[in-house]
Amino acid sequence: HLFGPGPALPGLPALGEGLAYLRYNLGDDQARMLLASAVRAAERTVGPRWRPLRQLVATRPGLTAELAVARKQADAVIAGLPGTPSTADVARLSSDELWPVLRPWCADPGHLDALTDFVERATWTEWSTGWALGRANVARYRTLLAFYRRL
Repeated sequence: HLFGPGPALPGLPALGEGLAYLRYNLGDDQARMLLASAVRAAERTVGPRWRPLRQLVATRPGLTAELAVARKQADAVIAGLPGTPSTADVARLSSDELWPVLRPWCADPGHLDALTDFVERATWTEWSTGWALGRANVARYRTLLAFYRRL
């Protein structure tokens, strides 16, 4: 599983190596949160490099606004919890709100691949809203995988 495309999520195409590793490294809930963040960041990019991805995001008008609303709903649910919720609880509750919005878009052919490319290659200027550690882990994985394949 670590050295090839991962198993498909129900209703989605097979995951490429980068997303398969991201799921392994972060877990499903945080990986879904990262993907939602990537879509929102991709929509705000400028220039020709990410134009195809911006066009894919535009195929579902209002997607990023819906993701922002879902994030606020998750924040409200989390704020209503007694005590201090664990990181895992925050990720699960956020994912529960974000994934139903993002999943149909990800299921369209080519969308997940384009988003994976953005996750792996976007610069800090293009995506400054965090997830640096998860993104760096995927980039290192891809570099090492390419090295080992050349051996």
